[in-house]
Amino acid sequence: MQEESVEMKRIANERLRNASDKGQLPEIRKALFLGADINLRVTAVGSSPLMCAAYDGDLEIVKYLLQNKAKVNFQNSEKNTALLFAADHGYLEVSKILLEAKSNPNMRDNEDYDATMLVCRRRHVDILRILLENKASTAGKTGLGDTPLIMAAWNGHVDIALCLIKHNACVNTANNRGDAPLFFAAKSGNTKILEALLDNKASINAQNSEAIRAVMPASENGHVEALKILIEAKASVNHRDCDGWSCITWASQDGHVEAIELLSSSKANINHTNNRGSTGLILASQNGHTKAVKKLLELEADIDIQNGHGRSALSQAVQQGHLPAVKCLLENKASVNVQDHRNYSPLLIAVSNGREKHLKLLIDSHADVRCIDKDGFSSLHVAVYRSRLDLIRILVETGHADVTCRVGGSDKGRTPLECAKEVNFNGGIRWYLESCQKKILDAVMKRDIPFWLSMLRGEIINSALGISESRIINVEKEEDKEA
Repeated sequence: MQEESVEMKRIANERLRNASDKGQLPEIRKALFLGADINLRVTAVGSSPLMCAAYDGDLEIVKYLLQNKAKVNFQNSEKNTALLFAADHGYLEVSKILLEAKSNPNMRDNEDYDATMLVCRRRHVDILRILLENKASTAGKTGLGDTPLIMAAWNGHVDIALCLIKHNACVNTANNRGDAPLFFAAKSGNTKILEALLDNKASINAQNSEAIRAVMPASENGHVEALKILIEAKASVNHRDCDGWSCITWASQDGHVEAIELLSSSKANINHTNNRGSTGLILASQNGHTKAVKKLLELEADIDIQNGHGRSALSQAVQQGHLPAVKCLLENKASVNVQDHRNYSPLLIAVSNGREKHLKLLIDSHADVRCIDKDGFSSLHVAVYRSRLDLIRILVETGHADVTCRVGGSDKGRTPLECAKEVNFNGGIRWYLESCQKKILDAVMKRDIPFWLSMLRGEIINSALGISESRIINVEKEEDKEA
């Protein structure tokens, strides 16, 4: 008799398991009538029939199970409850009836989310309201320390944020990094949330663990309207974070012209440098934001400030290959011969990076082709080692570089031709340099005074050297065949 009872129970429980999985109310009733356990763990993670019904949003089954004394706060192995499922999926009526049955709105799942956090993440504002009316907490935090209000501010969910603030959510509670809701509202540029937070006494100059304040992400992302609100609320525009970045450097880095203009009119220091010595102008130049470069120069940014590596705005623009920014800087009288810690001038940087157009522009702006780096190499030597005949010709024929110069200026140093022979670069380069040197030698032997005067005046051109493009190409082809 006892064995039959156990078997009947097993069959009833199996019936309930299948019915719960398929959402079949009549079958659930029969299973319970036959003695099935109403709180049976019917899924792989141990959810009860009530949890399954809440997950599916089946209001009728939820009502029936609650009437038959199902445990409303039952948790599966992942610590989920029926209310957590209903809230997460946005089932308003199911959530209501669970709360009426005294479901605890502050229970948390394995990921430390409570119902309030879930509805804020999903933007279920109607469910949020009934949760808060039933004393749900607004102070819960995720593993990263994000509160419901932080989630709303970061995602720009105005209705959620206003609802939380209305129910006294703390506007200054920060996450594990120290970022408060105001930081995220500024970062997303949501002015309505910003105003609501400030109206409820959010701290305007609160900063995170890196000393970053709300006004900085607004500057970085070019949110001008958000910036105006923060500045009107007395945010400090000249505050620097742990890396020395200020609002002006953040705005300049990404080329936000309107933000730069607003910050300048609010007395931001246009020449602020970060810990690496970079100003807004250097950052805008190296990132190719020509409009920002123009605006900063209009605002009288120092054009020749050098960063911690000795690089100026012009050097950085050349390094990164931003030709419009280079033109803008040269038009505004940037120093063309400024040298960094390796004695690299903008011209040497252009040669080293193989930037032909930049090189021509710099030579036209009277850059010194005779400059040498810290190791004593001239621009011509660098071009030879880069195997760039096009740059060599520009340096010689347009820049009037000395083809007989030696590394370090020493008699023992190598000439560009000797360097080319040493590393066995292409025949075109060797032949070109040999032709240049031969022409000079012939002029010496013949006492060609006009030729030497033209050299002194810097007027050596292709025709004076007597070197044809076709001859260079033929030499290169002959060498390729031999190889």
